[in-house]
Amino acid sequence: MGCGHHKFSNDCVCDTLAAIADAQDRVDDRNDDSCRTSCNMAIEELVNPARTRRNPFDTIPVLLTCGCEPFQGIGVRRDRGGCGIFDVEKSFLFRVSEVDEDSCCATLELLELDPCYTGSDENGTEALRGGGWAIPVDIITDFDKFLWKLKNTDRVLRTGICITVDLKNFTSVSCLPPVRTFRN
Repeated sequence: MGCGHHKFSNDCVCDTLAAIADAQDRVDDRNDDSCRTSCNMAIEELVNPARTRRNPFDTIPVLLTCGCEPFQGIGVRRDRGGCGIFDVEKSFLFRVSEVDEDSCCATLELLELDPCYTGSDENGTEALRGGGWAIPVDIITDFDKFLWKLKNTDRVLRTGICITVDLKNFTSVSCLPPVRTFRN
């Protein structure tokens, strides 16, 4: 089907996924929840510390798509020690701060990724230098760079930068497993 609306409905994503789930339920007699990573599983893991000895998590990071593209938020804070007035941050990863269910608007905090690897790879080249990122040259888009960073991150940092978005403009949400965040 691709991106766009089903000719019979304005809620094509919802309608299509509901039809798929219904069809799967009719043919699958196991009735188990096979999702190991989902928004529901992330919420359950965050609020149910009985599954672990302690609950160190405080955030379910989310990724959003708008149309067929990953959504990248941009925000600004005062520069804290640089030579400019503003520090501009871009991120594909968010922490939900607040949702107004009446207007379907949300306040999202931009999250940053902190590198975990500062050594050399098997070829002896530095993968990450001095706390910064040295992205492989075959990675083209900003989202590809983000995914590479996500795979190689040690910590998720809260930026304190929040944006307000209209949730009706998004086509999907992906929930990452819960994490403990740190202040940047």
